[in-house]
Amino acid sequence: MADSKITALAALTAADPANDMVPIVDVSDNSMAASGTTKRISINNILACSPSATLASATITGDLTVRTNKLTVASTGVGINGTSAAYPLEINGGASASTSQFKSTGSSVIARFTDGTAETGYIGSGIALISGISRTDFGIASNGALVFGVSTGLAMTLNATGLGVGVTPSTAWNTGGNLQVGVFAGLYTNSSLGAVDLTSNSIRTGSDTYQYLSASSNNATRFQQRDGSFRWFNAVAGTSPNAITFTQAMTLDASGNLLVGLTTAGTTAAKTIQIANGTAPTANVTGGQLYVEAGALKYRGSSGTITTLAVA
Repeated sequence: MADSKITALAALTAADPANDMVPIVDVSDNSMAASGTTKRISINNILACSPSATLASATITGDLTVRTNKLTVASTGVGINGTSAAYPLEINGGASASTSQFKSTGSSVIARFTDGTAETGYIGSGIALISGISRTDFGIASNGALVFGVSTGLAMTLNATGLGVGVTPSTAWNTGGNLQVGVFAGLYTNSSLGAVDLTSNSIRTGSDTYQYLSASSNNATRFQQRDGSFRWFNAVAGTSPNAITFTQAMTLDASGNLLVGLTTAGTTAAKTIQIANGTAPTANVTGGQLYVEAGALKYRGSSGTITTLAVA
């Protein structure tokens, strides 16, 4: 811009980023207040940006705050939706809106995903509940658990107790590292016994204590792998939180012995079938029934004929 007397400059109306580079104040203009009148200003009114400004590059050596509280760049990190950053990246989700999927008081939506039209998912914190709507969500619950939601509702919860699929893991589990599927199934390790258990309607609450998992009355079962053996347990129907008394119904031990109703094979036995004394059947089945009564091995055929195969 050519040199001009300051009194010849026009008062500011709209920024001209191509020519206006320095703010000019005419203190000799007798039509203005005593403090002077701004005649020209530079770089889109010093980046007020109307129209938008384009910078080829910029180096900022100090802190940067954009829109007061939306983006902060400080020596300690970058803050989004806040005025400070104590960590390399700090995101302040703010209070959740009433229409948000994260309903609990004090919860926050950190990130929202859309397909350009509708919401498809959220990431949030302080979440107490994920309600079932058509999107996928991930959050940190108010109790510190990781919560995953899908269109049908709560999909998975990971907390100090373990991982729950479709359910929050019961707090009655004895230790962490358990897998609970719905309100019936459980998978866990027993480090003191070196065992892995798969259960139905039962959870381990202590060293060798168990309780029913479901509020509905159902039988409880356990399948255990331990010391090279496979063990099957069952119990009568019951409801949570009542204690369970399991019966070890069958065992395949490390020597290849199949034990029916027994827990320990005879001395030196290997690759045998051992059957505990049972109750004689009183009805016929298609095929036959092999059982032990008072130490004798017996067989009942489909017509009801009982044959003693070996005496006690």
